[in-house]
Amino acid sequence: MSGKGWHLWQDKNAAWQTEDIYLTLEEAQKVPATVPTAGWDILTSAQTLPVQVPGTAEEYLQTQSGPEGDITGVTWWSRTMDIPVLKKGQKVFLNFGSIRSRAEIFINQRLVDYQIVDNVPFETDITPYIKSGEQVQLAVRITDAGGNHDWRDSRTIPWGDKMLPPGHGFGGITGKVGMKVCNSVYVADIYMQNTPQITTANAILTLQNEKGKTAKQDLRITVYEWKNKEKIVYSKEIKGVSLNKGMNELKIPVSAPDAKLWSVDDPNLYVCEVELSPKDRTGWIKIPAVLDSVGSRLPV
Repeated sequence: MSGKGWHLWQDKNAAWQTEDIYLTLEEAQKVPATVPTAGWDILTSAQTLPVQVPGTAEEYLQTQSGPEGDITGVTWWSRTMDIPVLKKGQKVFLNFGSIRSRAEIFINQRLVDYQIVDNVPFETDITPYIKSGEQVQLAVRITDAGGNHDWRDSRTIPWGDKMLPPGHGFGGITGKVGMKVCNSVYVADIYMQNTPQITTANAILTLQNEKGKTAKQDLRITVYEWKNKEKIVYSKEIKGVSLNKGMNELKIPVSAPDAKLWSVDDPNLYVCEVELSPKDRTGWIKIPAVLDSVGSRLPV
């Protein structure tokens, strides 16, 4: 979903300076959602600019160079999005690499996420807001209160009667955007934890079980060279992993004595790939969208 297909509209009449700031979606949903001041139809009109994501408001709207031309306030980033045909129990997520500085995310004009922490990746579960096989409108309301225009990041940023931490003076969807589909039991996260042993790491897996009951899954973990998938340095299968309802964490020691050391001259990186297979079926079910590529340096 990165790249072309997005449209940008600057909401110059938005009274963002007086808006409350929330920490969670649940808080934001207790009050009426903020909509485009010109109405939702403006986002599909000829008044929008065709843009690409990642992108910033300054990239497309700035008419004067330097800090004097900085774009502050509200911009809307929108596009259509095709939901794939879903199997029973599957969930759909949006992944954002980063935004700045506040993002309110809408599916078909309904607020589905609220992010005030900028420049970090986050994931949004849109399953309750979509139907299998339909086309929906995705709209992201970005608010940029301003920021610093050099590398010192020493000045806090005023937002009405509030103050935000220092940050660079640009706003937009600043990271890649993607959609993934997961089965009811899926790999939610992979974290590679270094150890004092130079070619040993711990793979800490977060496995999510949305079946509503305990599930048994076979698990396969593979570590291979980043640019050569055929060069496997570690592989292991674990039969019958019992997963409780909700979030489960599994720690797997990974020993890769043939792993090459990382250096500036030879930046050797490795990918950790995890696959799940239901115990009552034959063959592996591999969901590439939920496999987390981890550029982890195995040595400390």
